[in-house]
Amino acid sequence: MLNMVEENAYAQSHRALQTAGRLKEQAGSLGNTLALLDAAGFRPEEMAAALPAIRVEPVLTAHPTEAKRASILAHHRELYLLLVKRENRMWTPAEQREIREQIAAVLERLWRTGEIYLRKPEVKSEVQDVLHYLSRVFPSILPLLSRRLADAWDDAGYDMRLLKTGRPFTPQITFGNWVGGDRDGHPFVTADVTAQTLAMLRRGALDLLRGELTGLGARLSLSNARQSATAALTDAIDSYAANLGKAGDTAVHRNPGEPWRQFINLMIARLPENGMTSTAYRSAGELAADLDLLSRSLSECGASRLAETDLTPVSDMVRSFGFHLAALDIRQNSRFHDLAIAQLMVAAGLDGGDFPTWSEARRLEFITEELRLHDRSPGPECRSAMRPLRFWIATG
Repeated sequence: MLNMVEENAYAQSHRALQTAGRLKEQAGSLGNTLALLDAAGFRPEEMAAALPAIRVEPVLTAHPTEAKRASILAHHRELYLLLVKRENRMWTPAEQREIREQIAAVLERLWRTGEIYLRKPEVKSEVQDVLHYLSRVFPSILPLLSRRLADAWDDAGYDMRLLKTGRPFTPQITFGNWVGGDRDGHPFVTADVTAQTLAMLRRGALDLLRGELTGLGARLSLSNARQSATAALTDAIDSYAANLGKAGDTAVHRNPGEPWRQFINLMIARLPENGMTSTAYRSAGELAADLDLLSRSLSECGASRLAETDLTPVSDMVRSFGFHLAALDIRQNSRFHDLAIAQLMVAAGLDGGDFPTWSEARRLEFITEELRLHDRSPGPECRSAMRPLRFWIATG
């Protein structure tokens, strides 16, 4: 809760500086960073060209001292939102008292709720904690980052057209995850657990994208009586509807006279929900291409503002989360791998039981020469180390 207070105080300071037009004074802010680059001699054209090439990938992991139950996370989120709500000066004294009562109620719930796990959480619970941030917290932050970058750019007096070039102008933000894949010192992270983790991440990604597309469809209720859809869009609607059969007919007839919404309905129908089919998207890149088609159609009928405000955030979601939500790192203790290779060597009838003591040069020489051997019966560590790799290969 102390962290919440500090974050809220920082947010208030940030707003005060922004209101006063002094945001560039805040160290680490986007405005401050642009000012430093400008002082170093970089031209706006160079900055705009470099921004999309930047790659940022925060990696999530589980730590026993940081583990929190899902119910506690929900209470903390409610408390933070109430703190933010309380700052608004529009409330009457009676409404302020009601907000204080709500804060007191949340604090009492936290006081009466067990905040810590009474036993070490299972890997599945740790994965669900990661999913909470990946599917509920980070998606709401990404559009804010884009807007803040655009605002800082404008405040610096740079030409906004350098950013609005029809391509992403923000750094590529993706996410990584160790939970469910890091078996270094974690005996409960098996190949089956890794497979379940991948399935949970994929399910989370598809649920997130379905929700984003559903919301987008509700907003883009444009009628073809007021503007005409491009030929490229109507051709795509006809093609997808024919390929999807009954599902395509349902998607089109749900919103007659609204081609942009019809196309989004068809996009939702093409999400690979229950395994891959011939009509489903084979990759997130195909979904991104359809969003680009939709954006061009909106721009060509004069609705560029809607393309920017409604569609760009969804495209950013696809860029960041894809169909996998986060990249899963498959990690193992090097000692475990040493034992696995030693067992392979013994199974192959080679003198390698002492492989863990070999020098790097000797290891490289041997591996380069001998690891083409197959059809051997390795030991348990080797089989355990190879199972997630086999699963990874099988799932592409």
